[in-house]
Amino acid sequence: MSTSAATLPTMAGGHYDDARVTAWSERIGAVDAFVFITAEYNHGIPGAFKNAVDLLAPEWAGKCVRFVSYGAVGGVRAVEQWRPVLANFSMVDIRSQVTLSNFTDFEPDGAVSPAARHSESARAARGARCRSSSSAARLETDTASVAAPAREQGVEQWQGGSDHQRIS
Repeated sequence: MSTSAATLPTMAGGHYDDARVTAWSERIGAVDAFVFITAEYNHGIPGAFKNAVDLLAPEWAGKCVRFVSYGAVGGVRAVEQWRPVLANFSMVDIRSQVTLSNFTDFEPDGAVSPAARHSESARAARGARCRSSSSAARLETDTASVAAPAREQGVEQWQGGSDHQRIS
């Protein structure tokens, strides 16, 4: 059995055989900073989300990341596992984060209803600056724009300022 980019995507050096991975690579490569909206599953990182990150390597290098997490204890254990994973890509993380509890910050129908205390954590991150050798991005957000998509685990991308779009 030989190894190739098909079996080890991170060794592909940005050249992928699958058009879907190429499209993912181009979208990630085009932006400077990310807000990872992550669940905590079984005390850790969601497997599908981790796999999507692991498909790429050079595209993440040197970029900034901030976290919004949710779970039984606000998703903090998943974020603490994400930090060293992303440090491997030389990503710079903004330490402050928004943590949402499955028990107190969501309505029974899944609608986000964050507690008042989250306004303070969102304010702490508002205007946070992240500088690295390849990016200098200002991540601006408020509780509503951060928390609203939290039930849909994923990544949001910021292209400077406050214009953002969801990467799916």
